[in-house]
Amino acid sequence: MSLFCIIGIDAQQSDVKREQLREAHMEYLRLLKKADKLFSAGPLVRVENKCYCGTVLIVEFDNQAEVEDWFAKEPFNRAGVYKKVDIYPYIDAMPYI
Repeated sequence: MSLFCIIGIDAQQSDVKREQLREAHMEYLRLLKKADKLFSAGPLVRVENKCYCGTVLIVEFDNQAEVEDWFAKEPFNRAGVYKKVDIYPYIDAMPYI
């Protein structure tokens, strides 16, 4: 298993979709957490107006294709909340600090 960092940057005017789909998004993440594949999750917030502007997820999957397949079904992603998504392999450095 490998860790991956997913960074989704919100599209303009996506706050309504984000609000409408929040529970579906959270439930999708809860399922991943129950499978012990969710390492960390949280929104990105604009400093100037304290509005959500994206999402960061640290997830665990066997490979890039699996994480891409999982994220393709994520409710915010499917609904077009994000204008840009990047997925990177991630190394947890905390055990070494």
